Amino acid sequence: MQWFRFYGDAVNDPKVQSLSGDLFKLWVNLLCVASKNRGTIKISELPFILRMDEAAIRLALGSLEALNLLARSNQHADCITPNGWHKRQYKSDVSTERVKRFRNVSETPPEQIQKQNRTPIPPKGDFSAFYLAYPKRISPKDAERAYLKAIKSASHEEIMVGVAKYANHVKGTERQYIQAPAAWLNKGRWADDYGETKQEKTGFARAGL
Repeated sequence: MQWFRFYGDAVNDPKVQSLSGDLFKLWVNLLCVASKNRGTIKISELPFILRMDEAAIRLALGSLEALNLLARSNQHADCITPNGWHKRQYKSDVSTERVKRFRNVSETPPEQIQKQNRTPIPPKGDFSAFYLAYPKRISPKDAERAYLKAIKSASHEEIMVGVAKYANHVKGTERQYIQAPAAWLNKGRWADDYGETKQEKTGFARAGL
């Protein structure tokens, strides 16, 4: 995957902020194209890459050039470059063999990071067990992020005990009133006391608590 630097100051750049939504999208797409060709964009290739009409592209490029966001090449009429590209994109960002060798030596070995981390990353199966046991399976990616966060303050076993209690607590409750797994985890609800009566339980669920 090819990466490039995008600077946070773009949010304060009057030229960038003056762009329409479509023109801003095109500008970002052009940055992506430039990143794959060392800052150079071939105009003739853009209709195919961007799936746009050639006339529309040339009109948009003219607008971006007028705002000094693109610069025409003096050597090749078919080429343009994002203005300031080579000043903002560093050679050190490129993963050459030299950089790879340096990273291999300088970066902390993964096994050492594992030892330094007070809470090891749980096995994938632990989240799967939680998700399958939870009474409402929805938004698995959000649920997994919440689980990885929760596991830093509670053990997998504690969470699973809480899930079992909650599943029993909401038995017979309409699905829409059962909390999503991510929200349940983010609120630390594995530690709740689920000893309410059926009437209290229904009101509790309807309130989304």
